[in-house]
Amino acid sequence: MRRFISAVAVSVIFLLSIPMAAQANTAPNAFDSVGESWVDVPEANRVYAENFGGALGNDDNSFRYVAAGVTCTSNLVSAIGPFWTAQNLGSGDCVDGSTNPVDPFDDDTRLGTYPLGFDINFFGNTEDSAWPNTNGGVFFDEPSSSYDQSVAALVGDAKSSAIFPLAADLYWDHTESNFWTGYTTIGSRDAVVFSWEKFHNCCSSADGSANMSFQLVLIDQGSGDFDAWFNYDAFDGFDQGYDAAEFTVDMNAGVTEGSNIVKGFPDIDNVPTECTEFEIDDDAGEFTDSDFYDDYSEESIWIKAESESNKTVSMWSDDTCETALNINVLQDVAADGNAYMTLENSDDSSYDAIGMGWGTYDQENGKISSTELLHNVDASTLLDDADSPLIERRWNTTVPGRMGLGQRDGGTIGDPVEDSGSGGGGANDNLAPTGVDTTAALTFALVAMGVGAVAMRRQRRRR
Repeated sequence: MRRFISAVAVSVIFLLSIPMAAQANTAPNAFDSVGESWVDVPEANRVYAENFGGALGNDDNSFRYVAAGVTCTSNLVSAIGPFWTAQNLGSGDCVDGSTNPVDPFDDDTRLGTYPLGFDINFFGNTEDSAWPNTNGGVFFDEPSSSYDQSVAALVGDAKSSAIFPLAADLYWDHTESNFWTGYTTIGSRDAVVFSWEKFHNCCSSADGSANMSFQLVLIDQGSGDFDAWFNYDAFDGFDQGYDAAEFTVDMNAGVTEGSNIVKGFPDIDNVPTECTEFEIDDDAGEFTDSDFYDDYSEESIWIKAESESNKTVSMWSDDTCETALNINVLQDVAADGNAYMTLENSDDSSYDAIGMGWGTYDQENGKISSTELLHNVDASTLLDDADSPLIERRWNTTVPGRMGLGQRDGGTIGDPVEDSGSGGGGANDNLAPTGVDTTAALTFALVAMGVGAVAMRRQRRRR
């Protein structure tokens, strides 16, 4: 619960702890949702991100949760927990209820994560709290500020299992944006809401034309089972995303030693069947075949899609695809753990896509798996004024702007790739939470949009 304190209380706090503060708990920006998918929570039940005057904490940061009774001051602004912050506060900034200096965060003990309110069984691991970030992700193992990658690459980069309602390089503008969380009930089930309101593209304020407003809603189904809603209220002026088309290769399970045929995941939608220049864009893990990785991590690789149904791709060392580029050594998982490489289209006319879905990262061996919605879909086709806007798409529901996934016994249900075999389309009735507005049939197929409408690649930051 977010609290505002009186001028008298503020004066007392200042005298006892940190002097010269100007105000307490900056008021949130005005926001009115317009879509049908939005889940509202009473204002009194929300916990907002505190911007401390908007001086810091706007870009590429994890939000950390400050518990009730802790008072922190920064930029001459004081706030009383509970609240969220993207600033690196410490014992010099915060005091407890007895005005003793206190460090509000400790990643090792998970101090600063947000309690979900119930346990979820996420790919076999029990999770009860998480770190969200400014870039549309919610992480379970450790915080991360990564952006502009697909889900598999994001969890590999973070070394953390995570959920991504909209993973991109976003900007929390203190003059327009809000981030808040809150508990509610949906169809008599306990639920928790993570809400990003009117976020901008990186990396500056005053981008009034940009509006990315979206939510992640987790709904308790009991015994660790849960459903997840990805809600989209606005997707306007977006100019970020990862360079598509791309795919990820498991260097153990996805390759055959001495062969140039690899298996991509989560799919190879929009990977060309003609000889096309790609490059290794992201990597995760220590590569047993160091010669292959060292030789080609900064060089071009030419590829061709071999079988979309089998998700296989051939790799070549020349632009005519005549000289096979073989993997020389199978990844030694026992000695080095799992390793992955993500390849992306090198062509400057390639388009941008967004990470959406969830992935798991095994802390013992680095194994990655992912469930991705709209993988390799051109983000420009998803804008509010585009032909197939995100705010009108739906998956496992009748509600425009909402996509539903779930987990039962630690396994994904409603996965568009697994259910349809092609990254979207077809009907399934796997996800039907009690008392809510899902439907047994898919009413909108998630299909990869054509590559024809292409814009020039923009200059933007890389990790």
